[in-house]
Amino acid sequence: MADGGVSICAAVSGGWLRTELEVHDGICAEINGRAIAVFNAENDIQAEGRASSKPFRGELTVLENEGQPLWNGADEILVRKALPAEEAQFDASRARAIKNKEIDVDDDWLMFLVPVTDPTGDFDPYDAPGG
Repeated sequence: MADGGVSICAAVSGGWLRTELEVHDGICAEINGRAIAVFNAENDIQAEGRASSKPFRGELTVLENEGQPLWNGADEILVRKALPAEEAQFDASRARAIKNKEIDVDDDWLMFLVPVTDPTGDFDPYDAPGG
């Protein structure tokens, strides 16, 4: 999708191949084949909604990795089930946040898979979608 859309798994001849996600699955947002972040969602509609939300997309255009924005605002954001290693990393991160009372057990969580910096200094990971 050239307009910066979101797909669940993959585009298939003009439509979208949709997959059913299990409740609380780790969902990975991927841009240009690069896994960027993992968050939790109860179903594919919620996952797609988070990945296409203005706050999430806004953070991706501001936050940087190696001096470049995570997202250029135009490339497709692919949403897929997190791989086992990504989900394990996400689960450990979320468990630490719960243990440290940064979030409640029922709160959503978002974890970046790449190191990020905020050139504006305004990013608060706990105000981020899923954070």
